[in-house]
Amino acid sequence: AYRISETVRGLLNFARPTPPKFTKVQINRLIGETISFLHNQPLFKKLEIRENLNPDLPSVTADANQIRQVLINILLNAAQAITESGVITVTTGKLKFEDRVEIRVADTGVGIPPENLGRLFEPFFTTKKGSGTGLGLSISFSFIKNHNGDFGITSEVGKGTEVKIILPIRQKGRIISEVIE
Repeated sequence: AYRISETVRGLLNFARPTPPKFTKVQINRLIGETISFLHNQPLFKKLEIRENLNPDLPSVTADANQIRQVLINILLNAAQAITESGVITVTTGKLKFEDRVEIRVADTGVGIPPENLGRLFEPFFTTKKGSGTGLGLSISFSFIKNHNGDFGITSEVGKGTEVKIILPIRQKGRIISEVIE
């Protein structure tokens, strides 16, 4: 029910995006909560999830719900790409000499063919025959752009995929709602 609700909300946000509600967000905590939420899903039973989270990662100004949805979409895609058993590694860090943080999600799945890499952020593009909506990555891309961030994907067929998200620590000129720590 939660996933359906989030997908519908994401579709509505994609159709008529609402401005993010910025608060101070601890990315490592948000990642931990998201992994805990997904860990009991049947899809994740066959997987090992490794967390390589920088303990000194600064809080960022972000919309926690949007970033959580991005993480859910990426982790679900990673889990679906792993056919047998495999590993998903989530890494965080602060970029040197920049006021930005990085989140990397790497999987040992089947990988993405080069001809599909350029289409991943297109609405309704899916490689999941009969099961995907093709909205997860396009919504995620939209959310990260709303945060003045960057979103990239590298992949090698047969070896896996890595998603890299870069977020600014502070949102210049944006109003912060309430502080959540």
